[in-house]
Amino acid sequence: MVLIAIPLLLTLAPTPEEAFENVKVPEGYAKQLIAAEPEVMDVVAFCFDDEGNIYIAESFRQENAVPDNRSSPFWLLDDIQSQNNEDRLRMYEYWADQRKDGMAFYSEFEERVRKLEDTDGDGVYETSTVFADGFNHPLDGTAAGLLAMEDDVWLTMIPSLIRLEDANRDGWAETQERMFDGFGVRIALRGHDMHGLAIGLDGRLYWSIGDRGYHVELEDGQTFHSPGEGAVFRCEFDGSDFGIFHHGLRNPQELAFDNYGNLFTGDNNSDAGDQARLVYCVEGGETGWRMEYQTLEGENKRGPWVQENGWNPHASERPAWILPAIDTIASGPSGLTYYPGGGLEDRYEDHFFLCDFRGDASYSRVLSFAVEPKGASFEKVDEHVFIDHVLCVDVDFSYDGKVVVSDWGFGWVGNEEGRLYSIWDDRHRHEGDVSEIFAEGFNKRTASELIELLGHKDRRVRIRAQLELSNRDVVEEVTQAIESEHQLKRIHAMWTLAMLNRKSDASIEPITKLLHDEDDEVRVQAIRILGESGEVSAYEKIAALTFSDNPRVAFFATIAAGHLGQPLEEVTALLERNNDEDVYLRHAGVVALANSQYASTLANLSAHPSPAVRLGAVLALRKQSSPLLSHFLSDKDDSVATEAARAIHDVPVTGALHELASTLPNARTYSWARRALSASERLGNDEYIEQLVAFAMDESNEERMRQLALSMLATWTAPPHREQVEGKWWP
Repeated sequence: MVLIAIPLLLTLAPTPEEAFENVKVPEGYAKQLIAAEPEVMDVVAFCFDDEGNIYIAESFRQENAVPDNRSSPFWLLDDIQSQNNEDRLRMYEYWADQRKDGMAFYSEFEERVRKLEDTDGDGVYETSTVFADGFNHPLDGTAAGLLAMEDDVWLTMIPSLIRLEDANRDGWAETQERMFDGFGVRIALRGHDMHGLAIGLDGRLYWSIGDRGYHVELEDGQTFHSPGEGAVFRCEFDGSDFGIFHHGLRNPQELAFDNYGNLFTGDNNSDAGDQARLVYCVEGGETGWRMEYQTLEGENKRGPWVQENGWNPHASERPAWILPAIDTIASGPSGLTYYPGGGLEDRYEDHFFLCDFRGDASYSRVLSFAVEPKGASFEKVDEHVFIDHVLCVDVDFSYDGKVVVSDWGFGWVGNEEGRLYSIWDDRHRHEGDVSEIFAEGFNKRTASELIELLGHKDRRVRIRAQLELSNRDVVEEVTQAIESEHQLKRIHAMWTLAMLNRKSDASIEPITKLLHDEDDEVRVQAIRILGESGEVSAYEKIAALTFSDNPRVAFFATIAAGHLGQPLEEVTALLERNNDEDVYLRHAGVVALANSQYASTLANLSAHPSPAVRLGAVLALRKQSSPLLSHFLSDKDDSVATEAARAIHDVPVTGALHELASTLPNARTYSWARRALSASERLGNDEYIEQLVAFAMDESNEERMRQLALSMLATWTAPPHREQVEGKWWP
């Protein structure tokens, strides 16, 4: 059997030349095979440096040293209990006898960063050298994200965000600085790694992690802990101001910003009827996935993610605490990038490009799509296949106006194959060629040159000019640029001033004047800057903008008002006016309330006549993990009471579990009843036995719920260690 299978595998795997010939590009476009094995192998991610060289992250540890709960089911219960990387290492050591070579299994293979150069200018990167290697500590995961800028190359690889520096420009990173540690505390599934490095409009570094979770301890004593969910992080380039931007993700492979600083990612499905999704990431956003869901089968398959439509952005009934995705997209979203502004035909203005990785080139492709405003969020438009028949992992734009795609080769696991292709449109490539600008660099340019570049058509040029200006004493020049007639130049100048404010306390008074600008997008950016800077003098003006007819203005004004003051009246008015129609406006209200109000104030909203306001209060109390959520369990509105039950059980809010358990006889929805049952089991008080018996005997209750109650009674004195809703470890 093995003798037959091996040659079959070899015949299925195409050569680089065969794979290249099969790649389908748009009519009139050219393509070129620019690198292939053995010069590149098992490419997970790539990026360009200022000289146009390519850095690639090569992974040799997947399944060789980075295991998967599907291939190692013996430690599943231990993995679910893991809270930090010390726990994960102890788990490796405990189960070392399951590996052929014991603990050596985790160090035999390494991850590697390779540098590719096109020395003769023919478009083929014929020179390949190792830039950084030696990543083979037992806790090291997959090298899965890269970003190059000047002398630095940033690398995301569980458990660390790493800065690689080649100060002497000899092609070798003599510095490997682990900026942050503590990512990837669980095993989950292979490929649910740390990736997505991107520079935001705010000049910060952003990156993402899959549902392997995190436990990050900072030097100032802060701890960021969530061991079973994916998230988006951000910090300044010097490592300061680390924080969580968006969480509750499953596997956000890559991040991409549009021209206005809106952040998007593709998130994968769990193979249970749910679909991959396009997610709009916002401050305080929570998408609703938990690592434990993947392990749930049977009548509670994938838990609330599937049973309560948590994944489905179009479901009429779904958990209110989950901020829905924009839409479903692709099947295996991987690399994601945004059109920089030149190089392709006009159709691709404001478009994204997404790798749809499906394990085989015959049905994998690069999709293109755009988004258009819809309320406070967006809707997906113009989705179509851009490049077909390529097992693509990553996609990006080179500085010479081409699209570059990495080809994994064959299958799902590493096989020491890999290719890079470039695709371009000769009619427009010159319009996207900014290679000379990047080769000349930014740090030797005059302030006036940099100011002019803030209005360049290429987003990458604008961002780099902004970053360089933020290192100089140019407040006056930047303030003048804010008065430009060029919208994007104004916006980048605004954020340059915001960065100068963060670095040197430069005044942002000029930003306040823009709150009443004729351009709504300029107003939005002004609101964002003033809100995050703590400019309390702008509070009243921003609070007034929560009443704006423009949903995007109202969204950011509401969040900003919650940072600057106590906008209780304004936010409750917004929630009542919105009446749960725009879930993103509701989210803004929830974030504002959670950031600005005492829990007792929110609890008092239980008497408010609007169900939408009461629901907003529940969701804000959930963010505060407040026991006062119990005040809403008696709400006459099913959605409000159910959301309170979800919050108390799932967070969990242990101080309100008794009140939740006591509501079982009155629980009016499946989600509420299941959590009341689970709370009863977790508390284990004999006083709940009678109501569980009554629930099980009541034929009006759903059959599977009656069966669940009976199973709980059967194991009452020795309940399972995993709770019955989300599957979390809860002894």
